[in-house]
Amino acid sequence: MHARHDGRGSFAVIGIDSLGHRTAVLASSLGFYDGTVPVGFVDAAGNPTTRLRIVTRGPWQIDVGRATVAPPLAGGRQGVGDTVLSYRGPAATAHLRFRERSRLVLNVYVNGGVIPLVDTKGPYDGPISLPAGPLFIAVTTTGKWSMIIE
Repeated sequence: MHARHDGRGSFAVIGIDSLGHRTAVLASSLGFYDGTVPVGFVDAAGNPTTRLRIVTRGPWQIDVGRATVAPPLAGGRQGVGDTVLSYRGPAATAHLRFRERSRLVLNVYVNGGVIPLVDTKGPYDGPISLPAGPLFIAVTTTGKWSMIIE
């Protein structure tokens, strides 16, 4: 899911299940937001997100697409903020660089499960181990990051 908010006030996208219960806060910001987050990649509780609740007063836009439109990591990528990448290569080591002091979370979605690789308050500069693809990588942060396959 790609979300964009113009930055006036707070913004949140909340996943809702078929019974009307909250499944997760998918995106949130106290201002401008432009990011991509995974929705429906893993549902260990048998409780899938079936609707989205948008909480804001400013203009926003949401686009929900197939996971196959996620840009490939290929040899490397850099970005700012929340991003979902695809990876189809063999098991590999990637170098992740994050110079900000904000939170950085990196999860890998593969074979119907999630593997948490990084959850820290930056900066972060080091290797991460990617399993063999196909898989998806979700980077969650407000700052600039880069990832290069070594």
